[in-house]
Amino acid sequence: MMGVTARFAEWAQSELFRYSHVFANSGRPKDFCPEWCPDAFVFLGEAGHRFYIRRKNGSTAIVLDFDLLCRLVLFVFFVGLDDESDIVGQALAAFLLASVVVPRTEPFPCLEQLIESCGQINPDITNGLFTKVARFILLHELGHSYYERHGSEFLHVAFELPPNTVPKPDVVRSIRYHPDGPVYNQVDLAGSANGLLIIPPDFRNWEAEFAADVFAAYASLYTSVGTKPGPAQLDHLTESLICWQLVLFAIGNRQDYMRAISNDTQQIFSHPPASARVDVLLHHLNFIAEEFDPTWRSVTISIFKGHYNSLWSKELLKLVGEVIEYVRYAFDEEGPHINPGRIVTFIKGMDVQAKPSALTKFGKYFLEPFLQQSELIGWREAGQQNSNEYIDYIKTFRLNGRPIILELAERLHGIGVRFT
Repeated sequence: MMGVTARFAEWAQSELFRYSHVFANSGRPKDFCPEWCPDAFVFLGEAGHRFYIRRKNGSTAIVLDFDLLCRLVLFVFFVGLDDESDIVGQALAAFLLASVVVPRTEPFPCLEQLIESCGQINPDITNGLFTKVARFILLHELGHSYYERHGSEFLHVAFELPPNTVPKPDVVRSIRYHPDGPVYNQVDLAGSANGLLIIPPDFRNWEAEFAADVFAAYASLYTSVGTKPGPAQLDHLTESLICWQLVLFAIGNRQDYMRAISNDTQQIFSHPPASARVDVLLHHLNFIAEEFDPTWRSVTISIFKGHYNSLWSKELLKLVGEVIEYVRYAFDEEGPHINPGRIVTFIKGMDVQAKPSALTKFGKYFLEPFLQQSELIGWREAGQQNSNEYIDYIKTFRLNGRPIILELAERLHGIGVRFT
C-alpha cells in the first residue's frame, strides 16, 4: 500500500501545481481574483479519517486520510458496478458506506486486495474514479485557502433576502431541487439569467463549505482543459458530479450522525447538510453553463438528476439511519453478525475473549475466501459460482429480523449509477 500511497501523493501534488499554472495564465472564471496563487502542499497518510487543511507561514498543508479516501473510492466503484448479479459488490458497497458513516477504530478488511481487484475488474474505471473523487476532495480543501484570502464573490447564494427586496411572489420565487428536499427562495441577479439562491440563515456558518464546493467545480473544469471550457468539459464536470454526490452522501451522513450523538446545537461540525451542498452545486452548474456555453444541453445532466432524486430520497435516508442503528447496537452482540469489542477484566488486566465484529466476520469468513477464489477464476466467475450461498450469508446480518445489509446493498444498486 505504501507504493500506491506514494504514487497518489505525487499525483495530488502535480494536480495542485497544474492548477496553479492554469490560474496564473488567466485560465480562471471571471469572478475569481487574478492575484491569487495557490501555495499548498499535499500530505497523504493516516489523518484520523479526516480531510483538512493546516496553515503556517503563509503556506497551506492539505492533509488527506488515505484509508478514508480508499473507502470512498471503493464505495463509489461498487455502487456503480455494472453487474446486476454481483451480490458481493453490492454487499461491499453497503459495508463500505456503513464503515464511513459510523466511524470505528477497526480497519476495513482486505482494503488493499480490494483496490487491486477493482483494478483487475476494470482499470480504466478504477483509475478514473480515484481521479474524480480525489480531485474533488483536494480542490475542495484548496477552496478553503482561496475563500480565506479572497472571500466568496463567485458564490451566488445568500442567507437572507437582499436589502430593499419586496417579498412579493413575482420578486421572490420558490424553488425546490429535490422532491423530498427543502423549498428555497430565489431572486433575480443582475447580469445573469440565473437567480440568487436564498438558503436558510442557519447555514451562514457554513458559507466557507459551500464556497469550497463551488470552487472545486470551477477548478475541476479548468484543470481538465488547457483552453476555455466547452460542452465536452461541461459533460465531464457533470460526470464528476455523479461521483461527488456519492462522496457527499457518505461524508454527509457521517456528519449528521456525529452531530446527532454529540447533541450539537452550535453547528460545531464542519459541514452543512450534504443534500444542501448538492443543491448549491446544482444551482451553480447553471451559472457555469451560462458562462461557458449558454446553449449547452446534455443527457448527462438528466442522468445525474435521476441519481440525485433516488439518492436523497426520504426512504433511502431512513434506511441509512436503520443501518446506523445496526452498526451501533448489533455489531457487538452474539450471533453470526457480531463484534467482540475489547474489554479488560478486573482480574490481572487480562483481555476478555473477543468475538469478531460483523465487519471482521465478513472479512474473515466471506471476503478473504472470495478474493482468493477470484484471483484464480476472476471476480465475475467467483461471484456467480456460489451466488445463492452468498445471498444467504449476507442475509445473516440482521436488525430486528430484517436483512439490513442486503436491503441497503440492493437499494444502493437501485440508484442506477453505472460505470461502463
